[in-house]
Amino acid sequence: MGYLFIALTVLLTGYAQVILKYEINSVPKHADGIADDRLPGEVTLLRPLVLSGFLSGLLASFTWMAALSKFELSYAYPS
Repeated sequence: MGYLFIALTVLLTGYAQVILKYEINSVPKHADGIADDRLPGEVTLLRPLVLSGFLSGLLASFTWMAALSKFELSYAYPS
């Protein structure tokens, strides 16, 4: 079961990172490269993909804690 927690941590963290990066890159920019005048929350924070990215990151933290309850840190996160 511990290996499942590690795999879920990796998958959920990767999903969150990719989705949030994708959504931040979708914020409209002016020709000079500066983001639009709207607040980031108006553009991205309430979009379903962004919310799923945040939820995925939260679930990843819980699965990581579960993995650490099964394995030593040096085993679960080898350097």
